[in-house]
Parts: sequence; structure tokens; C-alpha cells
Amino acid sequence: MSLLVGCRGEGPWRPVGAMRGMRELALEKYVRERYYTNHMKKHLIALLLLTSLITPIWARRPMITDDFGVTDYGHYSVEMSYQHAVPRSGSSPYSLGNVKLKTGLMKNTDVWIQMPYYFGGYWGMGDAIATAKYRYQRWSADEGLAVRGDMKLTSGNQSSGTGTGINDFAISFICSKRFGPFLTHWNLGYTDIGEAPGAPIANTVDYQVAAEYGLDDTKQLMAEVIGNLPQNTNSLNVQLGGNWKVAQNIYLDAGYIIGLNNYSSDIVNIGCSIYY
Repeated sequence: MSLLVGCRGEGPWRPVGAMRGMRELALEKYVRERYYTNHMKKHLIALLLLTSLITPIWARRPMITDDFGVTDYGHYSVEMSYQHAVPRSGSSPYSLGNVKLKTGLMKNTDVWIQMPYYFGGYWGMGDAIATAKYRYQRWSADEGLAVRGDMKLTSGNQSSGTGTGINDFAISFICSKRFGPFLTHWNLGYTDIGEAPGAPIANTVDYQVAAEYGLDDTKQLMAEVIGNLPQNTNSLNVQLGGNWKVAQNIYLDAGYIIGLNNYSSDIVNIGCSIYY
């Protein structure tokens, strides 16, 4: 979904769509320009939701692409992240902190909520994202199929620029498949973006492709492509990163997202994940 952490079935899992907000840069730019002109630069609507990066989302952070795994029933995860973004469009840079709480709801289903907080330029709680994922086919320990649904809530403050005042909905289909030493993840989704009055924004077809490579039992490298195909914009980003298991059930991660066109952003993405 374009809204852009979690745990794998047998153990720590990763992030989910952190970055789904990149595709909303066109709407953000439009709203910024309109509000700057008509409201003396006092009101901004931020439509940039990252999650784990969206967000990733995700496989284990810092990945935004999701994988087919779900958190085991009765287990939990907490993911904390920080992103600093510089839009290629020329819009003002911004920073975002994000906390993601996830739990296994039943054998093949987990749910989570992401709670962003903006600072730098405008401050405050952003629009939260509620997500549910169902694993409907499993080929091996790390291969299978899943489907996921996301809903962006209206918990942010529209007048201060940290919320949109509208709901977005998304559905994504996920495939995880191993090719030799590389574990790959393929996401294809559709996002129904709630429209702000007069804003020229279209619903989006979203895609993410990622590959992971384990250096050893505690260190992992990853690379991914994140994009979407709306009618009037198409964001495209590449992320390179990795994570490190520093203690039992605790991971640190870092990634750098490179924007490849004017509807994308360059983003520093760092975080920590704890699994119970």
C-alpha cells in the first residue's frame, strides 16, 4: 500500500510499507503551494507516511517491501524508526519518527498499527496506519504467499499540517521466494487515496521488489525498488541497507533511500526492532 514492521512466523520479522507516502509527494506539493498562497504559509497538509518506511511495508527493517511471514499468535514486536527526507521536488525537508506495534492475532494472521510523529517544519502526531495481514500459502520456512490490507486513519491534525483529514485504503498481494543465497519479496498493491477537495491526486498501483542476503547469523544486507503508477505522478525509489542482531530479539538497522525522479525523496532511514 501507499501508506509505506513486524515479525516472521518463526521469529523476528521485518517492516511493512514505510514508504508508501512517497507517492503522495505530488499532493503534498499542491497543498503546500495552495496553502502558502491562500493562508499566509500557516497551514500544511502532510501526506508523507513512511513506515518502516510504508513502509516498508515490511520484511525486517529497514526494508519497506513486505514478505509473506506473520507474527506468531501470542507474540509481539515493537519497531522504532527515524527518517529524514529531502524531496526531489524541491519541497522543504522533513523528519519523521515512527513507532509500530504488532501482534499475532491467530495462526496465520497478524495486525499492527503505525504511529508517526513529525518534527522539523511542522510538529505533531501524524495519521496512524492500521494493518492486517493473512498468510494463505506456505511453501517453506521463508517462502509463501500473503495478502494485506491497510487503512490510514485521521489521527493527525489537519490544520497544523500533520494530518490529511481523509482516510486512505490499500490492498497488497505478497510473494516471498528464494533464489540460491538470495531471498526475494514481490509486492503488488492498489491504494484508494481519499481526496482533499480540489487536489489533483489519483489512486495508485504500488509495487515493491526486494532481495536479502545474509552475511552470517547476525548480519543481513538488502536492496529494493519501491514505486507506484498513478495517473499523474510516478514515484520511484531504491533503498540499500542492512540490519544487525545485537542481542537476543533486538535488531538495529540503517538504510538510505535514493529518489529517482521529482516525485520521490532521498531519505535516511534508521531504526531498532524488539521482538517478544
